[in-house]
Amino acid sequence: MTVPPPSAEPRASVLAVDDDPRNLTLLRSFLEPNYRIVAASDGPSAIAALRAEPSLDIVLLDVMMPGMSGFEVCRAIKADAELRRIPVLLLTALRDQADRNAGLEAGADDFLSKPIDRRELTLRVQAFVRLRRQDLRIARQLEELRELDRLKDDLVSLIVHDLRNPLAGMLGFLS
Repeated sequence: MTVPPPSAEPRASVLAVDDDPRNLTLLRSFLEPNYRIVAASDGPSAIAALRAEPSLDIVLLDVMMPGMSGFEVCRAIKADAELRRIPVLLLTALRDQADRNAGLEAGADDFLSKPIDRRELTLRVQAFVRLRRQDLRIARQLEELRELDRLKDDLVSLIVHDLRNPLAGMLGFLS
């Protein structure tokens, strides 16, 4: 029996936010075989979950929730410097273009209309998780490049300093 090699990247995490437990159960049944699912039943608990777990890769967010709507939650996520790069997919029964525009203005990355098609949900989550992972990889590489640039500057400064001392002595001798 062959054991598959361990995956290089950890299992992707999805935050599913919906006030209806049946919808959360449905999302979990669609995605749990491939993703770790974190559930929240309202906007404030969704934002708290995002702050508590920075490893979350994507948010599936119901629009029509009591208290804090999905649009408000999306605006709060996109206004937070630590959270704004996490993709947000709005799940909505609203079909009007004005509602879609409101979602885009709130910062949503995409929409899925209810009732949700299992295949479409899986493909979109897969695509946005891939984009999120690439975004994180690029951010890490940029940080590494900044560190290498800083080290280069330190090295150049050290070389200039070390060359300046013997050259100053030689200039003094020549004078």
